[in-house]
Amino acid sequence: MNHFFDYDDSYSATSYESSVRSSMQWPISKKSVIKLPIGDRTKPYSSLLVATGSAISFLAVNRKKIPNLRHKDAMAWKCNPDGIVHTLGTATYNLCFGRTTIKHEFHLVQNLVNLEYDGMLGCDFVVKYGCSINFERYLITINFD
Repeated sequence: MNHFFDYDDSYSATSYESSVRSSMQWPISKKSVIKLPIGDRTKPYSSLLVATGSAISFLAVNRKKIPNLRHKDAMAWKCNPDGIVHTLGTATYNLCFGRTTIKHEFHLVQNLVNLEYDGMLGCDFVVKYGCSINFERYLITINFD
């Protein structure tokens, strides 16, 4: 179950340096969700909740279409009162922020999990890329250094 938020295409991401992009601001919804292309997924955009309370990042996927899945990294965690979620393992995906592409490792869960979004960017992403969120302007700043 995927619920997309209203995305204003007229707003463009801005970088602090024109020649070498070291930092970028990207629009975020009032629910702390960003929409962006992810690697070779079939959908043009995926909705990712920026969840600083989650230690890991994860994506809901179709198990049969994961060429670079690492099963040894599978884990389980309690994420809600309904029980425990088991991951399939991890895989690295390209995240496309305009013309800038970065790699990030996600824990993968089956689409059967009742998720409101396509996945979550956890604290691992926020720390790795020195992110900051401006809730007044609804922007997330991502550092690529």
